[in-house]
Amino acid sequence: MRRRPPAHRIAASLYKLENVLEVDDVGQLSHVARELALIKVAADPKTRSMVFELVEVFRARIVDLAPESMMIEITGVESKIEGLIQVLNENGDRILEISRTGRMVMRRGQHTSRVLDAMRVPGIETAEERFVDDVRRRSDVLMAEETGFGD
Repeated sequence: MRRRPPAHRIAASLYKLENVLEVDDVGQLSHVARELALIKVAADPKTRSMVFELVEVFRARIVDLAPESMMIEITGVESKIEGLIQVLNENGDRILEISRTGRMVMRRGQHTSRVLDAMRVPGIETAEERFVDDVRRRSDVLMAEETGFGD
């Protein structure tokens, strides 16, 4: 009996999920991978400046500021996010909550997936379709004006 590589079994399992439109194994392909994390840190007026400095060093952003806490948004590779979490822990900043997306990946270059086509709702035009229709209407008007049929 010939064994299938684990990636095929994983893909088959993912297709069984309700909201999965397409599975693409990009392991050996050129791709960009990122992760998003929201980190809520306890911060009083004394410790805020230190957190602001860390946020700047890690090229993150403060997205919420409350009297007793700050929320940091950081996007990047997993090691960058882990690094910020580690530094926050080492400095004694109390992390109150963390929410992470997990890794998101997209192939580099001209490759496109079929996801956008699958997401299209019948009866609703895409921006591209509206543009093409608009160009056709304009050219019809110009043709009518040039031929005198527009009067």
